[in-house]
Amino acid sequence: LMAIGVFGYFSYHIIEGNHGIRAWWKLDTQLSQAHKKLEILHKTRDSLEQRVQLLNPSSLCPDMLEERSREVLGYIHPNEIVILH
Repeated sequence: LMAIGVFGYFSYHIIEGNHGIRAWWKLDTQLSQAHKKLEILHKTRDSLEQRVQLLNPSSLCPDMLEERSREVLGYIHPNEIVILH
Protein backbone atom coordinates (compact mmCIF):
# COMPACT_ATOMS: atom_id res chain seq x y z
CA LEU A 1 0.00 0.00 0.00
CA MET A 2 2.91 2.32 0.83
CA ALA A 3 4.54 1.62 -2.55
CA ILE A 4 1.30 2.45 -4.36
CA GLY A 5 1.06 5.75 -2.47
CA VAL A 6 4.65 6.70 -3.28
CA PHE A 7 4.15 5.68 -6.91
CA GLY A 8 0.95 7.75 -7.12
CA TYR A 9 2.62 10.77 -5.52
CA PHE A 10 5.54 10.76 -7.95
CA SER A 11 3.30 9.99 -10.92
CA TYR A 12 1.14 13.00 -10.11
CA HIS A 13 4.14 15.33 -9.82
CA ILE A 14 5.71 14.00 -13.01
CA ILE A 15 2.59 15.12 -14.88
CA GLU A 16 1.24 18.08 -12.88
CA GLY A 17 4.28 19.43 -11.01
CA ASN A 18 6.18 22.67 -11.61
CA HIS A 19 8.69 20.75 -13.74
CA GLY A 20 6.23 18.16 -15.04
CA ILE A 21 5.05 17.24 -18.49
CA ARG A 22 2.25 19.83 -18.62
CA ALA A 23 4.60 22.61 -17.54
CA TRP A 24 7.05 21.51 -20.23
CA TRP A 25 4.30 21.59 -22.89
CA LYS A 26 3.23 25.05 -21.75
CA LEU A 27 6.81 26.35 -21.90
CA ASP A 28 7.28 24.78 -25.31
CA THR A 29 4.16 26.56 -26.59
CA GLN A 30 5.30 29.88 -25.13
CA LEU A 31 8.73 29.43 -26.69
CA SER A 32 7.19 28.72 -30.08
CA GLN A 33 5.04 31.85 -29.85
CA ALA A 34 8.04 33.93 -28.79
CA HIS A 35 10.05 32.66 -31.79
CA LYS A 36 7.22 33.64 -34.15
CA LYS A 37 6.99 37.10 -32.59
CA LEU A 38 10.77 37.49 -32.82
CA GLU A 39 10.69 36.58 -36.51
CA ILE A 40 7.99 39.20 -37.15
CA LEU A 41 10.00 41.81 -35.24
CA HIS A 42 13.14 40.98 -37.22
CA LYS A 43 11.24 41.42 -40.50
CA THR A 44 9.82 44.73 -39.29
CA ARG A 45 13.25 45.94 -38.21
CA ASP A 46 14.80 44.93 -41.52
CA SER A 47 12.08 46.80 -43.40
CA LEU A 48 12.60 49.91 -41.29
CA GLU A 49 16.37 49.73 -41.71
CA GLN A 50 15.93 49.53 -45.47
CA ARG A 51 13.63 52.58 -45.45
CA VAL A 52 16.09 54.53 -43.29
CA GLN A 53 18.91 53.61 -45.66
CA LEU A 54 16.88 54.98 -48.58
CA LEU A 55 16.57 58.30 -46.72
CA ASN A 56 20.31 58.46 -45.97
CA PRO A 57 21.73 61.72 -47.43
CA SER A 58 24.64 59.91 -49.08
CA SER A 59 22.31 57.61 -51.05
CA LEU A 60 18.99 59.45 -51.22
CA CYS A 61 16.30 57.72 -53.22
CA PRO A 62 14.16 60.30 -55.09
CA ASP A 63 11.04 58.14 -54.87
CA MET A 64 11.42 57.75 -51.11
CA LEU A 65 12.01 61.47 -50.70
CA GLU A 66 8.88 62.26 -52.69
CA GLU A 67 6.83 59.74 -50.70
CA ARG A 68 7.96 61.18 -47.35
CA SER A 69 7.46 64.80 -48.45
CA ARG A 70 3.95 64.01 -49.64
CA GLU A 71 3.15 62.21 -46.41
CA VAL A 72 4.62 64.82 -44.07
CA LEU A 73 3.74 67.99 -45.96
CA GLY A 74 0.52 66.77 -47.56
CA TYR A 75 1.54 67.70 -51.11
CA ILE A 76 -0.35 66.32 -54.10
CA HIS A 77 -0.21 66.96 -57.87
CA PRO A 78 -3.20 68.74 -59.42
CA ASN A 79 -4.13 65.69 -61.54
CA GLU A 80 -4.07 63.18 -58.65
CA ILE A 81 -7.07 61.72 -56.88
CA VAL A 82 -6.76 61.47 -53.09
CA ILE A 83 -8.29 58.44 -51.36
CA LEU A 84 -8.45 58.70 -47.60
CA HIS A 85 -8.60 55.53 -45.53
